[in-house]
Amino acid sequence: MTDLVVNRGVDIVNMSIGGLPQQNDGDNVRARLYTRLIDQYGVQLVISAGNEGPGINTIGDPGLADKVLSVGAAVSKATWAANYGSAVDKKYAMFPSPRAARARTAAFTPTITAPARP
Repeated sequence: MTDLVVNRGVDIVNMSIGGLPQQNDGDNVRARLYTRLIDQYGVQLVISAGNEGPGINTIGDPGLADKVLSVGAAVSKATWAANYGSAVDKKYAMFPSPRAARARTAAFTPTITAPARP
């Protein structure tokens, strides 16, 4: 990912990686690297929020990095019924996407939600 930004000049990087480190506060080496790449190269990093939710502080690293765009998942009513045997009232309902507040900014994440793949 760093090679793509530094050496190849990409503008947007989309990643679906993560985990729950012991101190899940968005202030670690990887989060600092992402903030530096955003500041120095003007790149937008889009990172999945993960599937550890919906409890408090369940967005995994690196989705809590200060300036990344973290994305939660919404699943269609039809997919809830077909894939999970669940009935939901809305056209799209939140998947158990994690939620958290960023340590430095107190901004809540995920930043946005988008339809998940069926």
